[in-house]
Amino acid sequence: MSMNYKNQGKTIRRLRRMIPDMKCPQGCTDCCGPVMFSEWERDRIKLKKPLSGIDCQYIADGGCGIYEQRPIVCRLFGAIKKLKCPRGCEPEEALDPTTERLITITYISTRPTLTEPTK
Repeated sequence: MSMNYKNQGKTIRRLRRMIPDMKCPQGCTDCCGPVMFSEWERDRIKLKKPLSGIDCQYIADGGCGIYEQRPIVCRLFGAIKKLKCPRGCEPEEALDPTTERLITITYISTRPTLTEPTK
Protein backbone atom coordinates (compact mmCIF):
# COMPACT_ATOMS: atom_id res chain seq x y z
CA MET A 1 0.00 0.00 0.00
CA SER A 2 1.39 3.36 -1.03
CA MET A 3 1.77 6.11 1.55
CA ASN A 4 -0.10 9.31 0.70
CA TYR A 5 1.83 12.51 0.06
CA LYS A 6 0.94 14.26 3.33
CA ASN A 7 1.95 11.21 5.36
CA GLN A 8 5.20 10.96 3.39
CA GLY A 9 6.14 14.44 4.60
CA LYS A 10 5.36 13.64 8.23
CA THR A 11 7.23 10.34 7.99
CA ILE A 12 10.33 11.82 6.33
CA ARG A 13 10.56 14.62 8.90
CA ARG A 14 10.25 12.07 11.73
CA LEU A 15 12.93 9.83 10.20
CA ARG A 16 15.31 12.77 9.75
CA ARG A 17 15.04 13.50 13.48
CA MET A 18 15.91 9.86 14.27
CA ILE A 19 19.10 9.76 12.18
CA PRO A 20 22.15 10.98 14.10
CA ASP A 21 23.82 14.04 12.63
CA MET A 22 27.01 13.36 10.75
CA LYS A 23 28.84 15.99 8.76
CA CYS A 24 30.64 14.74 5.70
CA PRO A 25 34.15 16.07 5.04
CA GLN A 26 34.16 19.15 2.81
CA GLY A 27 34.03 18.12 -0.84
CA CYS A 28 33.48 14.42 -0.18
CA THR A 29 31.35 12.57 -2.72
CA ASP A 30 32.53 9.03 -1.93
CA CYS A 31 29.01 7.74 -1.14
CA CYS A 32 27.30 9.59 -3.99
CA GLY A 33 25.57 7.77 -6.81
CA PRO A 34 22.11 7.76 -8.38
CA VAL A 35 19.80 9.06 -5.66
CA MET A 36 16.41 7.66 -4.76
CA PHE A 37 13.86 10.23 -3.61
CA SER A 38 10.38 9.87 -2.24
CA GLU A 39 7.95 12.15 -4.05
CA TRP A 40 7.86 14.46 -1.02
CA GLU A 41 11.68 14.69 -0.84
CA ARG A 42 11.97 15.35 -4.57
CA ASP A 43 9.48 18.20 -4.32
CA ARG A 44 11.62 19.88 -1.63
CA ILE A 45 14.63 20.19 -3.93
CA LYS A 46 14.67 23.69 -5.37
CA LEU A 47 17.15 22.95 -8.18
CA LYS A 48 15.80 20.11 -10.31
CA LYS A 49 18.35 18.19 -12.37
CA PRO A 50 17.97 15.17 -14.65
CA LEU A 51 19.64 11.86 -13.83
CA SER A 52 23.23 11.68 -15.00
CA GLY A 53 24.19 8.06 -15.41
CA ILE A 54 25.86 6.49 -12.38
CA ASP A 55 26.75 9.81 -10.74
CA CYS A 56 24.48 11.80 -8.46
CA GLN A 57 23.02 14.68 -10.41
CA TYR A 58 23.51 16.94 -7.36
CA ILE A 59 27.30 16.67 -7.01
CA ALA A 60 28.61 20.22 -7.17
CA ASP A 61 31.93 21.96 -6.65
CA GLY A 62 32.83 21.27 -3.07
CA GLY A 63 30.54 18.25 -2.57
CA CYS A 64 26.78 17.89 -2.31
CA GLY A 65 24.80 20.70 -3.90
CA ILE A 66 21.67 19.84 -1.86
CA TYR A 67 23.28 18.81 1.44
CA GLU A 68 20.63 20.35 3.71
CA GLN A 69 17.78 18.88 1.59
CA ARG A 70 19.46 15.56 0.79
CA PRO A 71 17.14 12.56 0.96
CA ILE A 72 17.02 9.98 3.73
CA VAL A 73 19.12 7.48 1.79
CA CYS A 74 22.00 9.98 1.70
CA ARG A 75 21.59 10.76 5.40
CA LEU A 76 21.86 7.06 6.21
CA PHE A 77 25.37 6.69 4.73
CA GLY A 78 27.73 6.31 7.65
CA ALA A 79 24.84 6.20 10.12
CA ILE A 80 23.84 2.56 9.61
CA LYS A 81 25.99 -0.55 9.47
CA LYS A 82 24.90 -1.58 5.96
CA LEU A 83 25.88 1.82 4.51
CA LYS A 84 29.32 2.41 5.98
CA CYS A 85 31.22 5.52 4.99
CA PRO A 86 34.24 4.57 2.85
CA ARG A 87 36.30 7.16 4.77
CA GLY A 88 35.26 5.71 8.12
CA CYS A 89 33.14 8.71 9.21
CA GLU A 90 30.34 7.93 11.61
CA PRO A 91 28.07 9.80 13.97
CA GLU A 92 29.13 10.34 17.57
CA GLU A 93 26.22 8.19 18.72
CA ALA A 94 25.42 5.08 16.67
CA LEU A 95 21.88 3.95 15.94
CA ASP A 96 20.76 0.87 17.78
CA PRO A 97 19.78 -2.07 15.48
CA THR A 98 16.06 -1.73 16.22
CA THR A 99 15.96 1.96 15.26
CA GLU A 100 18.12 1.28 12.22
CA ARG A 101 15.66 -1.36 11.03
CA LEU A 102 12.65 0.85 11.76
CA ILE A 103 14.14 3.74 9.74
CA THR A 104 14.99 1.46 6.80
CA ILE A 105 11.58 -0.25 6.65
CA THR A 106 9.69 3.01 7.14
CA TYR A 107 11.70 4.80 4.44
CA ILE A 108 11.02 1.97 1.98
CA SER A 109 7.29 2.49 2.64
CA THR A 110 7.59 6.02 1.14
CA ARG A 111 8.40 4.27 -2.16
CA PRO A 112 11.52 6.21 -3.16
CA THR A 113 12.38 6.04 -6.86
CA LEU A 114 15.06 7.03 -9.34
CA THR A 115 12.53 8.77 -11.55
CA GLU A 116 13.32 12.11 -13.11
CA PRO A 117 12.44 15.12 -10.97
CA THR A 118 9.45 17.20 -12.00
CA LYS A 119 10.22 20.66 -13.30
